[in-house]
Amino acid sequence: IGLVLSGVRAGRLRSTHVWAALALGLPTVPHTLGVFAMQMGDRVVIERIDGLAQVGRYQVAYIVGAMGVVAVTALNTAWAPLVFGADGSARWKALTETTAFAHRLFGWIVAGLAVGAPVALAVAAPSSYDPRQLATVAAIVAPAGFFYVSYSSAALVLFQHRRTGALALLTPAVAGCNLGLNIVFVPHWGLAGAGFATVIAYGLWAVAARLAAGRIEAIAWDRTAEFQGLVVAGAGLIVGIALPTGGMWLIIRMLLATAALAGLGLQVRRALRAQLGSRGLAR
Repeated sequence: IGLVLSGVRAGRLRSTHVWAALALGLPTVPHTLGVFAMQMGDRVVIERIDGLAQVGRYQVAYIVGAMGVVAVTALNTAWAPLVFGADGSARWKALTETTAFAHRLFGWIVAGLAVGAPVALAVAAPSSYDPRQLATVAAIVAPAGFFYVSYSSAALVLFQHRRTGALALLTPAVAGCNLGLNIVFVPHWGLAGAGFATVIAYGLWAVAARLAAGRIEAIAWDRTAEFQGLVVAGAGLIVGIALPTGGMWLIIRMLLATAALAGLGLQVRRALRAQLGSRGLAR
């Protein structure tokens, strides 16, 4: 069906094209299975240790905390064409600039999610799930979105150089580490332990992808932007865990989440002004 719809004639399809496509595409199969195992394996461990009811509670907290991961996934639909569509050295310049912006941006997103988790869970979770207790779990999961930015930027390098074989190895390996950490953490710290395992796994995934990309392309990543984003995300995580989740504290959390949203808007405004300035359109 794909051949018919694409208009490719059998006579024009060479074996070299097929092998090149398979060399690029086949390694993404174990990679994708590894992603699925990393994102869903913790539920299996929780079910075995604490039962299905706890899986449901963790799922709700995870959905709230991992909204940053979902946002990065959506961002990739525009990010990849932007990078791959650039020519020569401009491609890596585009990658480093957009990655720096994304790190600053997602620092504020993580902070907002960590601080505002009780508000979101009050809407997303039934009262029988004890949403206030789940707020800590959601806050712990939130930094995964920041690390996913680092991983995604490195993955673009690997795909550009057709080195998807590295992903076929490192992603299942990280998924295995995530399962192992869940087996160790969940009996001691419950759902919060599963959240910690998730964040550690995403951090390892980002580091492994960056190391693999660094072996084939010397990318000048903006470490300052990464540090700034990490500081904001870390501060939001600490506040999100430390503050109580009831009474007047809920209003304080809403104000802090609004402040994080303002910081997010400021980053977008600066980026837009920089783009307009480079084109001579800024006032």
